[in-house]
Amino acid sequence: MKGYPRAPLGVFLLVLVLSGNPGTAQDAPEPPRRAILLVQAERGTGIPVLPANRITYFRAAYAVGTDRIDVYIVLPPEESAGSTELPGAWDPYACSGVGVQQLRGVRSSIDTVVRFSPVSGTMVICRGPADAAYWCRFLQEFDNQYRFFVDALGDDPVPPVPAVLDLS
Repeated sequence: MKGYPRAPLGVFLLVLVLSGNPGTAQDAPEPPRRAILLVQAERGTGIPVLPANRITYFRAAYAVGTDRIDVYIVLPPEESAGSTELPGAWDPYACSGVGVQQLRGVRSSIDTVVRFSPVSGTMVICRGPADAAYWCRFLQEFDNQYRFFVDALGDDPVPPVPAVLDLS
């Protein structure tokens, strides 16, 4: 038979494997569906993501896929030693369902710092990836779960943080 020489089967299989499946496009990775608590609430002083301060806080950390979100909870003044006024200039941040503000001058392609108040007098500051698709969903779910636990547990000296947040 004349024409092109026949390629060995091995070459054909190698080209097929390296080219991927031609029937499907390379889709963007699916956003994470859960935030998992890495660090239970630990007490500290001087929130590191804010300008110089002596604010007493409880910090928790979550894993969302390969990202990390740090959560700083500032209790009302009568429950928290030291000042609770947050330094810095804050701007509105578009996130429906939660009254969120963003720390001016911190947003970068790497991270952003936002704050909201889930319960009267309590302030939550979160530091996480700037453009993550799940960011607002994380804030909404943390807000809902935090309110639930505060209502259920009442006056606990350590603020309750949910172990898992559903982001789907």
